[in-house]
Amino acid sequence: MLPVVALVGIGIPLVTPAITATVLAAVPDTRTGIAGAVNNGVARMAGLLVVAALPLLARLPQDATGDRGVLDRGFDHSIRMGAGLFALGGFVAWFGIPADRTRRGLMVKWP
Repeated sequence: MLPVVALVGIGIPLVTPAITATVLAAVPDTRTGIAGAVNNGVARMAGLLVVAALPLLARLPQDATGDRGVLDRGFDHSIRMGAGLFALGGFVAWFGIPADRTRRGLMVKWP
């Protein structure tokens, strides 16, 4: 499992600045502070929801800390769910972002 954890640890810091730059480039200069605050708030809320919901979704009992086998199964299940969510996010981005926006890169004009 170490390679999976290492890939997540490398991948998230590579994706986060690109997402932030895209969000900030998509709004007018007068609204970048608001866009940055919303981006930060959504990221924090998503992190809190994952920390709260992941043990439940991985079907970990409340007393799982004493049983290594249960923790291993829960970790495997959690990593697979995370990989599926990453794949879903890539799928949504691939098919949900119009082609003309991807060609312009970060210089997206505000409508």
